[in-house]
Amino acid sequence: MQFDYLNKFPPSEQMPTLLTHLIEDHPSKDVGAELARHLGYSSAHIIDMMMKGSKNLQIGQIIPLAKFFNINFDELLPYWISQEVTGEHHAALFDAMQRIVPTFELLILDIAREVYLGDAAEDL
Repeated sequence: MQFDYLNKFPPSEQMPTLLTHLIEDHPSKDVGAELARHLGYSSAHIIDMMMKGSKNLQIGQIIPLAKFFNINFDELLPYWISQEVTGEHHAALFDAMQRIVPTFELLILDIAREVYLGDAAEDL
């Protein structure tokens, strides 16, 4: 996973840190305002609150956030879980979320299966 460095942060700081790094690395100068509009907000103030950890990203905003930054949404899920679940269940849920197969891998598996079954069908 490309965001493994976040594991050195406490769970409650992982999503704000990730969001901060994504914004800092984005080429646009007005990325906060653009992201706010993309997520349905009128001002970048809410994005600043998310970066500080005083407002949490909502589950319905994960896919738009992933599309905005051109990353797979399934890579964001473990860090969304980190902001929502604390205590004894956090580690188990975080580990489970990291085992989700990314969409592009499912497509590769599907193509491989079709190739295999296509070759098998020709042998009959």
